Amino acid sequence: MGCGRRLIPGRRKALRFHRTLANIYLHYSFDLWAARWRHRQARGNVIYVRYADDLVAGFEQEEDAKRFLADLRARLEKLAPWEESCENLPERGLTAIDANGSRSRG
Repeated sequence: MGCGRRLIPGRRKALRFHRTLANIYLHYSFDLWAARWRHRQARGNVIYVRYADDLVAGFEQEEDAKRFLADLRARLEKLAPWEESCENLPERGLTAIDANGSRSRG
C-alpha cells in the first residue's frame, strides 16, 4: 500500500469482508429491484451495469430514464441518503442531435 503506510494485521480481511457485505446489500437493495422495474415498468429497452457502488444505465425511451431516476431516488431515500451531485442524465442519440443542432460527443 503506497505512501509508506503499514497495513494493520487483519485489516485486509476486514476490507474484503466489508466489500462483500456491500455487494450483497446492493444486490438485494438495487439489482433485484432494477430487474423487476425493467420488466414491469419500462416501455423500451433498458440496460444497466453496476460495479461496486457505481451505476451506468441506458434507456431506449427518455421517459423510462426519467421515471427510473425518480423511482430509484424514492427507493434509495428509504435506504440511504441521496447525493444530488451524483446524478447525471446526459442527452444522447437523436434527441441530443435535435436539441443541440449538432452531434454530441460522448
